Amino acid sequence: MNFRNYYRAILWVLFGFSAVSTGQAESSTERKSPPQFTWRKLETNTDASFRGLCVVSEDTLWISGSKGTVIRSIDGGKTFRNVSVPNASELDFRDVHAFNSQTAIVMNAGTPGVFFRTSDGGMNWTRVYNDVREEIFFDAMDFWDERHGVAFGDPIDGRLVILLTNDGGQSWKELDRELQPKMYQGEAGFAASGTCISAVGKETILIGTGGGLEGQSHPTSRLLVSNDRGRTWTVQHTPILRNQSSGIFSLAMTQDNNIIVVGGNYTQPEETSQNCAISYNNGQSWKPVTAEPPSGFRSAVAASTITEGMLVTAGTNGIDLTLNHGLTWKRISDITTNAIDFVPERNVIITAGPNGMAYLGLPEF
Repeated sequence: MNFRNYYRAILWVLFGFSAVSTGQAESSTERKSPPQFTWRKLETNTDASFRGLCVVSEDTLWISGSKGTVIRSIDGGKTFRNVSVPNASELDFRDVHAFNSQTAIVMNAGTPGVFFRTSDGGMNWTRVYNDVREEIFFDAMDFWDERHGVAFGDPIDGRLVILLTNDGGQSWKELDRELQPKMYQGEAGFAASGTCISAVGKETILIGTGGGLEGQSHPTSRLLVSNDRGRTWTVQHTPILRNQSSGIFSLAMTQDNNIIVVGGNYTQPEETSQNCAISYNNGQSWKPVTAEPPSGFRSAVAASTITEGMLVTAGTNGIDLTLNHGLTWKRISDITTNAIDFVPERNVIITAGPNGMAYLGLPEF
């Protein structure tokens, strides 16, 4: 299926409203009504639990998940091919990053901490990283470009595990221990959708964390920031509650460089307090979303690449959308999902979740 000829004109009609500047967004009380979406279930032919999603283009998307499952579509989700890694049924690929229809990398969350790479559309896979430490647990990865990428895992001996690649994921090297960020006891990442890390610009890394010791709660979750690919780090405290089951689960950088973080408590999917916050100044200060926040726990957030101020966020009780930089959100679907993204240069939505579920969301007109 090709969206180009059919949807290009109507998307500009639907979403061609005037963009709101950063300053206007922070003070605006305007409430735009979100578009209605028609949701079409995609036939994935698997019951795997999906958490990895990479929408490369209007035609190419990759999805990964439990039981070592990897599927790929090159016709916009009309059909999928199972390109799972052989003999990997015990692995859980919580993240996938693809450069095109042929080259992709998948990341296993737990022990062994293994990454696989394909350059022929999943016909063959090569193990490109292998970590057998009992404590290893990878959360997410992202790339600045087709050669340079970063991945991270939960702390070992009090420091977050950071990996870097300079050859398109063909090899990975762990950052020197003294350069890895120090973490609080119980603090870690959440391997919920592969989107709690973002590689921004040429060298910036953003990592959202959460978690804590049993029975303890803290008023803020942290955003770890490096502007030099991990050589130095700063810390930003966000108004997202942090405890054993709460924190930042996903983050997004918008076109106008706002930072949106979402999360909440995954054991309380209907809870809306402290589940979203916005920074308009690169994290120097944060605004909690309290008036009309996302309608529950949220594991993924994504920003439109063509409509300034438009984002979508998803979790186990549904999907919400904002048209004003995250200030207010409206429920647009009750679909249970883990991962979500826009088709690049389109406002078409792809989402994936438990039991082999995947949907395509098309704006109504």
